Amino acid sequence: FVYLATVPGALGNGLTNASFVHVTLPAKGGAASVRIVVKNRSAPIASAGLRPRGSPEVHVDGAAGLSLEISNAGHYILELDGSFNATTLNTGLMIFVDAEELSPPSAADDSVVYFGAGVHEVPGGLIVPGSDTTVYLAVGAVVLAKIAATEVHNVTVRGPGILAAE
Repeated sequence: FVYLATVPGALGNGLTNASFVHVTLPAKGGAASVRIVVKNRSAPIASAGLRPRGSPEVHVDGAAGLSLEISNAGHYILELDGSFNATTLNTGLMIFVDAEELSPPSAADDSVVYFGAGVHEVPGGLIVPGSDTTVYLAVGAVVLAKIAATEVHNVTVRGPGILAAE
């Protein structure tokens, strides 16, 4: 899944658009291959790097784009054309790699507020779970909301999805 998200600007300089991709590694190990193609560029990609330092190597194919293979869960930022500094948090491609969850809750369970893959705009921008509730963010879920859990008990928020609120 690939989305366009709004994230805090580098060094607190307002908000900016950034792209990200979310992949899941198989539970029994193995590699997640992510093929990235940059479209609508006026020039071929000259160089690319993956943060944090020590991350897998990125293979640049010039005009064809670039490719990389990641086999460990983690959060990475792909930076293009030598712009490897703090401001690339604004322009880099964020790559979230998670291990497959072996026992996710069921979407049919009445005690679960389940968000499947996709972008979810919650009415009013606020999730208000009751007591004894699990809020689950599945792989590829992007939930545009905040969670307000006051005067409740036994509330769990889990899953590899993304909770994004301003």
